Order: sequence, then C-alpha cells, then structure tokens
Amino acid sequence: GLSDSATPPQDITCTSPSSTSILVSWAPPPLEFQNGIITGYSIQYSTMEGNRTAKRVDRIPPGSSPYLLENLEKWTEYGITVRALTEAGDGPESLQLLIRTEEDGMFPRQIQI
Repeated sequence: GLSDSATPPQDITCTSPSSTSILVSWAPPPLEFQNGIITGYSIQYSTMEGNRTAKRVDRIPPGSSPYLLENLEKWTEYGITVRALTEAGDGPESLQLLIRTEEDGMFPRQIQI
C-alpha cells in the first residue's frame, strides 16, 4: 500500500545542552515519500541502561524542530527515534540515535561579580 513508500524524518541530530535535557532536530521526509499530509511528529526516547524506561512525546506540531526533551536523567545514554505522523497513521521510525546527557558541572559556570 501507500504506507510502504513513507520514509522517516531525515537529518536527525541530538545535542545535550544540559545534564537533564536533549535537543532533537530533524527535517521532514522528502515530499514524494510523505504518506499524506504530515500532522505532526512523535519522539520516542529510552534509557539504554538500568531499567530501560521508554517514553514517547506525541503530537509535536510540524515545524517544532528543534524540540527539547527535558527532565532527563544525568549522565545517561538515551536512544532516540523520530517518526512523522500523518492522517494515514504513523510513519516509520527513524534509525535510533544514541546520545549521553551531560554530567553536572562539566561546564564552567559564569560567575557574577
């Protein structure tokens, strides 16, 4: 069916601006591989160690890239996938990206004088 031609979001990058957040950015799938109109995106993120909890952020509006995942665990490796949501249903998941959140105090704090 049509959904076979859908592809995941592209150019996914992740950075960790702080010890408890990850900034995820992506580009839409190419137009010819979009299965209908993209209504939003969903990001799934799971810890790769310990109890491996997985969480999903749904209904992220189109044009919300980059998106900040917050309240994460410090110095923890996360696996992150992004998918496009269309009127026809969920698109395929992107390949998983691995990123480790920062440790506390890795960056010199600016001292106010």
